[in-house]
Amino acid sequence: DKIVLVINGHSHIDDVLRVKNVTYMHVNSASYQWVGGSYRHNSYPTEIHDKYPWISYTCPYRDSLFATFTFDPESATIGVEGRHSKWMGKSPAALGVDLDPKLTHGEEISPSIRNRQLLRIAN
Repeated sequence: DKIVLVINGHSHIDDVLRVKNVTYMHVNSASYQWVGGSYRHNSYPTEIHDKYPWISYTCPYRDSLFATFTFDPESATIGVEGRHSKWMGKSPAALGVDLDPKLTHGEEISPSIRNRQLLRIAN
């Protein structure tokens, strides 16, 4: 009864799910989607990739992402004000990346943190 929201930032997706009346929010990465070695590509000039080779394994965002959370204790409502960006270079969808069949390109897999109103579900 004391858990209002569980926040995870490791998955690099924008998603919310509920398990046993607990709300879990995946907050997207601040700067990129990891796509791995099979999808190496250049999103920046060659000199950047030469200096930072790991960038070739990502689909970076043009702008950094962040979110502001507000909590109303009376209504147990959490407001999320996110930020949207664009892909820098090719998107995971354009590269043919299929991260998870349950995730949708342009929704959970996107350079954004969507605005939300989350209401706590009482037991």
